[in-house]
Amino acid sequence: VCFANTVFLEPIDSIEHIPPARWKLTCYICKQRGSGACIQCHKANCYTAFHVTCAQQAGLYMKMEPVRETGANGTSFSVRKTAYCDIHTPPGSARPLGGVGGASMGSSHSEGEAEDEEDVAGAEEDGKGWSSERAKRAKAKSRLKMKRARKILAERRAAAPVVSVPCIPPH
Repeated sequence: VCFANTVFLEPIDSIEHIPPARWKLTCYICKQRGSGACIQCHKANCYTAFHVTCAQQAGLYMKMEPVRETGANGTSFSVRKTAYCDIHTPPGSARPLGGVGGASMGSSHSEGEAEDEEDVAGAEEDGKGWSSERAKRAKAKSRLKMKRARKILAERRAAAPVVSVPCIPPH
């Protein structure tokens, strides 16, 4: 699957190449099954599944790297995309604009996350890893973030689409 326009990340091409099993996965963000194909976290042994659009709404991290491919027809460029769940987002990585966390492209975390990240860095320096209290806080924050994303997605599904109809005066 790829994007026809890599700037706006739409429309999605090659949907027919998605394996049937992907359509049966349950999105951990919207909790829906069978309403679209899911992708999984890129972290090894993490099978967390989510829809791309749900991930964008929730502000999950998607790494995009340009790839140069040299073939018989010459050199072409494509974009390799890898997505991560909220637990496995690499530290210091920029979050996408417009997510639930309200972070901008230049920021690696949403409001109120900076002190948690410093706590984690301090724990790693001590060689002890995550304390159970820090892990609980991170998990609670993650749960709250996903709950907000679910609420926004549910509101968008329930809302009537906006349709503009031009009116031409009779004179």
